[in-house]
Formats: sequence, C-alpha cells, structure tokens
Amino acid sequence: MKRAEQTRKLELQEFQRESKQIASDNAIVRAIAMESTAAKTCERLHSIMERFDERLDDTEEVGVRLVSFGQEIVFHVQSVGFWNPHLIIFEGVKEDGSLISLVQHTSQLSFLLTALKRLAPEEPKRPIGFGAMFAEEGESEAGEEPDKPAPR
Repeated sequence: MKRAEQTRKLELQEFQRESKQIASDNAIVRAIAMESTAAKTCERLHSIMERFDERLDDTEEVGVRLVSFGQEIVFHVQSVGFWNPHLIIFEGVKEDGSLISLVQHTSQLSFLLTALKRLAPEEPKRPIGFGAMFAEEGESEAGEEPDKPAPR
C-alpha cells in the first residue's frame, strides 16, 4: 500500500511540475504574440514616420508611394491605424483630393515613404494620427474603447 501511495505522490509531483512548465510556456507564447500584434507594428511605423518627417522642411509632408497591380499610387498620409491582431490601415488623400484607405496585413507591409509638397501649406503642419481603428470590446490597451484617429 505504501508503494502505491508513493507512486501516486510522485505522479502528482510530476504532474504539478509539468503544469508549471506548461503555464510558463503559455506565458512566453502570449508575450511573443503581444509583440507581433498590429498595435506593435503601428508603434514602430509611427516611430519611423516621425523620424522621416523630422528630416522634411515646412513645405513638405510624409507621403506613401505604392507600386502594385501594375500601377503606382501616391498619397499624403493622414493617419495610420490598426485592427489587431494583423491589419494596418493607412488613410490619406491623393494629389487630386480623393480619399484613400489602404488596408494591409502586417506580413505584407511594403511601401516607400516619400516627401510630398503639402496640400495646405498655409495651415500649420500637423502630425500624422496613430491609433486603433477598430477593436473588439476589451481590446484597447488603455482599458477603454479606442477611437478612430482624427484626420489631419
């Protein structure tokens, strides 16, 4: 009987060790997943675009040039948002004044930042808006329902 109790005790200890390891592994997987969300990608894009904008003069603003589907599209970036876990949304205006909204998966981001002459040079230069475009309830990092960034 004692041998059976010892065996059960050892099995329970092994189960507890394995459970702790699984919990630890799950925490690592969650941390990696949080680092690869659209929100994190948007933060990085924000930093890149700010640094690019700092090099521009007062007559220029950040633009994006896309070349795909056999055509080239250039637009003035007004806001960059995200929809976790993997969508990045660029909103802006083309040279002719038409609105544009580009939705891309984080794994397919590919564009060229370019300096464009400001559309309204008489107005103060505004920063590009960044933030959550859409979110499921409870997804906001601040614990509140995120809003769509205000257009420039």
